[in-house]
Amino acid sequence: MTLLCRRRRNSAGRKPDDHAPCQSPAAPCLSSRLRVPPPICHVLRRGRHGLISKPGTRVIGLALALLGALPCDVAVAGNAGGTISGNPASGNTGAGNPAAGNPAAGDAAPRHLTVALPEGLDPRTIGFYLAEDQGYFRNNGLAVDFITDPAQSPSRLLADGKADLAVDLMPVALQLHQGGIALQHVAQFFQHSSLGLYCRPPIAKPADLHGTTIGVWFGGEESSFYAWMSQLNISTFGEEDGVTVLRQSRVSQALGDARLDCVTSTSYLAPRQMRAGGIAPNSRMVFRYEELGVGTLEDGLYARTKDLSDKDRLDLLARFLAASIRGWQKLHDDRGAALRLLRANTPGDAAPAGATATAKGTGNPDAGDLATLKTSLDAVDGLVDAAHYKIGLLDADTYDRTVNLLLTGAPDPVLQGAPVAAVSDVVWKHLRQVTGQAKP
Repeated sequence: MTLLCRRRRNSAGRKPDDHAPCQSPAAPCLSSRLRVPPPICHVLRRGRHGLISKPGTRVIGLALALLGALPCDVAVAGNAGGTISGNPASGNTGAGNPAAGNPAAGDAAPRHLTVALPEGLDPRTIGFYLAEDQGYFRNNGLAVDFITDPAQSPSRLLADGKADLAVDLMPVALQLHQGGIALQHVAQFFQHSSLGLYCRPPIAKPADLHGTTIGVWFGGEESSFYAWMSQLNISTFGEEDGVTVLRQSRVSQALGDARLDCVTSTSYLAPRQMRAGGIAPNSRMVFRYEELGVGTLEDGLYARTKDLSDKDRLDLLARFLAASIRGWQKLHDDRGAALRLLRANTPGDAAPAGATATAKGTGNPDAGDLATLKTSLDAVDGLVDAAHYKIGLLDADTYDRTVNLLLTGAPDPVLQGAPVAAVSDVVWKHLRQVTGQAKP
């Protein structure tokens, strides 16, 4: 039995925004079931997510409560699963089934993790937000905060100590690792590359690329393009019969840039970019790097090397992985739940990319927007590919292909040498140990 101070529920009857500590020994916590005096309220404070009783305070608190002492109210919760709220952005109300074979969370308060993501709530990250919304993190004894920074990669946030885990593109993370940052790959969520070239007419086949101008994403994502051009024996140095390469931004307007015959995008982002730009989806010829055999791995999970040798930290990472796997499986099994979560968390001035001008600002995407979102979710589910891969497990052959492309694909290679000790399986081993999963 855990004692917690809580804020009052809001007028809509929803969960409290957070579990707030008492501001002073005299400050009352708002209503719940039992009352204990201010000194006990003060003693119970611990951590950012609420007031958790320290050893020896529970009996005192309950005894004083039974004597009718005032004024701090305390909630009594049977286990950690329903006592501490998760990420407010997820809209999680505490619903959800217990995690199958979860690492024993027991009755302890949920333990906090900060995870750096490449984006906020979006089709690309939906599996993690589904894990939060469905209560999978909570049922694994975790309270998870997601952070993003448009100016820094998730791996950099991890390296700088601003996050406990990072979800990032493999080229970006491996480049940091080679630069001396002590981080390691511990799980792989996207099993396929999402990148491709989207070309306007009259381009219909690879031979039509001669003499064109192509927008390319750099920052570690250029290797696939250059490797394919090399296979086609097409020069990338601006010759008349070659291609002219322009550094392309990721904004949706790039698809309509008249200077570019082809642009770079992803299978989950392009549908929304096209809808936002009023471009018919079938008006572009798409060359997908994965299908061409030059795709590199993208979103995987990275941890600090030192945390992998800490048994306590390792347990937390395994719990996060277990819950995340369930979140991505939820996307595969229930596309409707993902759509509802995206719609419910679309504020009026921040409709998902690709929303029309009429739907934007309403928080209620129209039928066309919903169909586009579903197309994006289908694309992400195809990248995770739960039907053919164990969610989160790194495929050795795809990893080797990625490393080879990063070493040789671009004129200025992303990697200067083969990574050493860049991948670890200790989180997976611990996950199997605490959940009883068979070795894959």
